Amino acid sequence: MLYVALTFLTLSVIAAIAIGLKYLLAKSYTPYHAQVTGKPWEQVEPRLQAIIIGMMRIIGAGFLSLGASIAWFSYALYQDARWAPWALASVGLIALLAPLWVALQLRKTEPRADTPVVPSAVGIGLILLGAAAGLFA
Repeated sequence: MLYVALTFLTLSVIAAIAIGLKYLLAKSYTPYHAQVTGKPWEQVEPRLQAIIIGMMRIIGAGFLSLGASIAWFSYALYQDARWAPWALASVGLIALLAPLWVALQLRKTEPRADTPVVPSAVGIGLILLGAAAGLFA
C-alpha cells in the first residue's frame, strides 16, 4: 500500500510543481482570466497588469511550496512516520480548497470560463488518496 500512496503523491508533486512554474513564470494572465474579465491581456491597464503578475507569482510560489511539502511528507511516510498521512491531508486540503473555491466563484461571474475546477479537484483527490493509502501502509 505504501507504493500506491507514493504513486498518488508523486503525481500530485509533479502537478503542483508544473502549476507553480506556470504561474511563477507567466508573462500575462491565463486564458480563463481573459474569459472572466472579457479583456485580452493587452487591454488591461499596465498598473493592474503589475498587480496581477505579482499575485500570479505568489500563487506560483504557493504551488511550489505545496509540491515541496508533499514531497517531504511523502519521504516521512516512506520512513514510516505515522503522522505523515495526516500532515499530507491537512496541508493538501488547506492549499487546494481555496483555489477550488475561487475557480467555482469565477464561474459564477462568467459561467463559460474554463476555470481550473477539475485540476483543483483532481489535486485534492490525489493527495487524499495518497494520504488514505498511507494510513494503511
